[in-house]
Amino acid sequence: MELVVNLFDGGPKSKVWFSIDGGPAVAMARSARLDTLVAKLSLRIKDRSVFWTPPRDSTHIWAAPCPATWRPACAASRSARSTNTARNTKARS
Repeated sequence: MELVVNLFDGGPKSKVWFSIDGGPAVAMARSARLDTLVAKLSLRIKDRSVFWTPPRDSTHIWAAPCPATWRPACAASRSARSTNTARNTKARS
């Protein structure tokens, strides 16, 4: 099980951490992969748009394994608090 953050406008200089229930901050790694929302939306419009192109790997996804002791919280989590240190802003994902 892993936590995945889609950090809007994130890039190579961004550093992302997550914390559950006030626990310690855990660093997340940038991960080139399909954005699942974009992939789902792309399939919906595939037959309806002349501009359709297959989705490509996203450059703003971060992931980290969920520690075993936090797995119930990870499974229930819909969002993770993250910090984009490259822009010094906080984001919800």
